[in-house]
Amino acid sequence: MLTLAPTLAPLNFGATVTSSPVVMNGEMFFAASDPTYGTQLWESNGTAAGTLRLTSADPGVYSGVQPSNLTIVGNTLFFAGRGPSGNPELWKTNGTVAGTAQITHSSSNSGYAFYPRSLTNVGGTLY
Repeated sequence: MLTLAPTLAPLNFGATVTSSPVVMNGEMFFAASDPTYGTQLWESNGTAAGTLRLTSADPGVYSGVQPSNLTIVGNTLFFAGRGPSGNPELWKTNGTVAGTAQITHSSSNSGYAFYPRSLTNVGGTLY
């Protein structure tokens, strides 16, 4: 099993980390912001070369997916993030770009929206 330990060496990958990281399957996941894409979900193995952006929706300095509430359930990381409608939505990732997707899709025109918050893993089930 790979264990990631904190290091004092800076990891220069071109973005500013904006959340506490969580570790799933030996990889760190965190929100980070850059001037091109705004705040997105990133994954890292602890090296600059092994650090990549998993989301790229709604790019821009003050926008982006804005991931929060990073919660691991099994081999899936769930998180709250903005969707194209601008509403908070539920997202998930398996740690790959192809395996990262928005789960809920609410419409800002309908008057209804899904507001995921306080995500919690209870016995292997997301609440």
